[in-house]
Amino acid sequence: MKLALDWCLKSLVLSGILLAMPIRPVASFPANRSSDFGQLQADAQVRTALDWFAAHRPWIDDEQARLTEIPAPTFQEADRAAAV
Repeated sequence: MKLALDWCLKSLVLSGILLAMPIRPVASFPANRSSDFGQLQADAQVRTALDWFAAHRPWIDDEQARLTEIPAPTFQEADRAAAV
């Protein structure tokens, strides 16, 4: 019986918390996000960086695969760190 009451109480508290949460984010997104992205792409430094990533994509993928194949359990990341 006590277990059922605990479950009911937890469910009731959880329901209250979820119902009290706002449905929409409190901070609104700026309406001109797409124009901000266009301005960012037009920046010469950003364009240079994006071009570099595009030109080196195969190397980046190979490096990521190589590094993630090195075992690195929690608190035992020394082998992977040495490879970087």
